[in-house]
Amino acid sequence: MLSSKPASRQPTLNAHVISLPAGSSHKTNIQPPPATTITAATTTTAAAAAADASDAVKMTFPLAELFDAHVACNICYSDGKSLVAAKHSCRQDVLVVQSKQTSLWFRVRERLNHVVFAGKYHMCNQRPNYVIGKRCPRGDSCTFAHSEVERSLWMAEKEGQFNIREFISQAGSRSKVTALHTIESVLAKHRGQLAFLCRDCYLYNGRVSMQSPANSTVCSVEAHDWLSSAVLAHCSLAAGNITLISRYPASATATDYTLCLMGAFCQRRWRGECAHAHSVLERDVWYMQQETGFTQRQIIQQVVTHYILT
Repeated sequence: MLSSKPASRQPTLNAHVISLPAGSSHKTNIQPPPATTITAATTTTAAAAAADASDAVKMTFPLAELFDAHVACNICYSDGKSLVAAKHSCRQDVLVVQSKQTSLWFRVRERLNHVVFAGKYHMCNQRPNYVIGKRCPRGDSCTFAHSEVERSLWMAEKEGQFNIREFISQAGSRSKVTALHTIESVLAKHRGQLAFLCRDCYLYNGRVSMQSPANSTVCSVEAHDWLSSAVLAHCSLAAGNITLISRYPASATATDYTLCLMGAFCQRRWRGECAHAHSVLERDVWYMQQETGFTQRQIIQQVVTHYILT
């Protein structure tokens, strides 16, 4: 079981950090999305058909009659406010929409879990209202919709009529951003440090141990084999919490990183039997690994090279 640790026990790796905003919330009357929202380009010749078959299916926005959709980032968008036109290197990893009726802005989060179920998505009882400064205490970890537009798009995605992440990927200008999820964007969203810890020491004895400087084959307390027990860990700068990050599962798909309902208490994850992410942080790291091809060791090497040596 994971527990909070004092900041003094954190591994000492420095990291550049940037905070991201939470979701938006104004209520808007929304009609159900059209029954069909995904279209494929038509072709006129057999050769063109073969070429188009290799292209990704283009996503259309199901609420285009009511909202204008935009791809932004935490720099050019703040919850409830219009996009900032200042020149910057936009990561283009956030879907925001503007109501054509009221001109209000909303951020649409990706679904975390409860992806396959019989019911409907419900509104959060702590629904944010940025006009009066009200925010959901669970933030991006909240599995309830923070706005009517978010709930409508979640339902469209649940019914196979839309895909939020794929729409962001297609609508963004890939010439400006080589990857939607990078080491920089992960550390900007989750303020803290990355390091390898001994998983067995942490889980079973509550100790924070790293690789032994005297014997690289064991942990620093010389109790566990380092090759099998080393695990990537994130140490939060804000709360001092340590979050372990499982290895990227080979069975995971690019669009199905739903959260495990057992969360940090899942035992199947360490046996390689659970393909679900066990925290929002782990989910974002897996996204980044899927897009960059980095291993956990390469992630640490990049962090040390970029943030420590430069």
